[in-house]
Amino acid sequence: MKSVLIIAPLTFDACERYAQAAAELGVEACFAIPGVSNIPYDTWQLDRYRTICVERIDNDATALIEALASFGHIDAVVAGGEFSVAAADSVARALGLRCSMDGDPSVLRNKARMRHAFAQHGVPQPRLYGAASSIAELRELIVDIDRYPVVSKPADMAGSWYVTLNHSADEIERNAAAIFADRVALSTGMSFAGECLLEAYFHGDEYSAEVVVQDARIEHLFVTRKFLSPLPNFDEIGHLSGPALLEGALRAQVEDAARRLLDAARVRNSIVHIEFKVSPDGTMAVIEAGCRVAGDRISTLVNLAFGVHLEKAMITVKLGSDLAAARADGHRPSCYGVRFAFAGQPAADVPGARVLQKSIEPDHAPIDGFSRTHLVNRIGYEVLQVPSAEQFAVALQG
Repeated sequence: MKSVLIIAPLTFDACERYAQAAAELGVEACFAIPGVSNIPYDTWQLDRYRTICVERIDNDATALIEALASFGHIDAVVAGGEFSVAAADSVARALGLRCSMDGDPSVLRNKARMRHAFAQHGVPQPRLYGAASSIAELRELIVDIDRYPVVSKPADMAGSWYVTLNHSADEIERNAAAIFADRVALSTGMSFAGECLLEAYFHGDEYSAEVVVQDARIEHLFVTRKFLSPLPNFDEIGHLSGPALLEGALRAQVEDAARRLLDAARVRNSIVHIEFKVSPDGTMAVIEAGCRVAGDRISTLVNLAFGVHLEKAMITVKLGSDLAAARADGHRPSCYGVRFAFAGQPAADVPGARVLQKSIEPDHAPIDGFSRTHLVNRIGYEVLQVPSAEQFAVALQG
């Protein structure tokens, strides 16, 4: 039996989806986890699988690579979340296995490097003012800003942490302070760069493309609509997958941008999660991309809407197997959405929707110091089959 090593899944859902995918493919699922983490791995029953634990999993994965010498045979390596993308390629390269990317994996982790690589390949994207590692450097960048608002964001975090819209230099400095201070991922022990990016705000609706890449070819590209909280935060409050979300010339723009992006990052075998926005006049800009299966139950939506299991697809491309194993025969596309529940906020009704999955914790007061729709204030979710994209959008955004 072949085996796949899943490194540092960030949620129990990701862990279970990968384990189920491996079982249905006839592949052994193995896990690598950090010993020091705020993720409750001890409650996930990982003793059901061959599991290795090291103190921390950083980008170069040195400790993990050394520990794997006595772990046994591995045929493929997969990043279980955003913070293990570089580590997964480091391990795969050390073991002589298929990597996600031919080049430096930090190109799809560090957003400053990402912006520069994309620019060289003509990927449409917002203007980058620069990256700063201190207030002094930040003030030098602020001098060159010729138009507000401006987005500030960390170079290498995830989940929209500290991503903020700013209308003045004072706001930029205030919002950057947390980025400079937060230097370690509590989930994996990975070090953050402590860099703050400043870039122009691109107005428009937000989407993601889930791209299946095998041997540097795009095999599938699925579009998901993202729904965000009111500004100045960019908290994700829901997602929608289904056919015909983008068509015609706009779909062609997205496909062209995806090809340029994959060339820029030298992606060969992976699932790539591309976040982009579409302006009211129909132009698009790539916000960021990740070399991993998306979180937030997007993979569940893609599976329901299009009949392709992204975790199966990831394992398949890493093993060099036939992608047909990740597709469901006779699938009929439809619209599916996920709506997140937040502390102290009633959920809007979606007329005609059918609840397929639901998990909501008891309500409580929102946690101070964070927006009402921040990740820390999420108390659950509902996965819905919805009659139309329009009705779902109205329910989430009014």
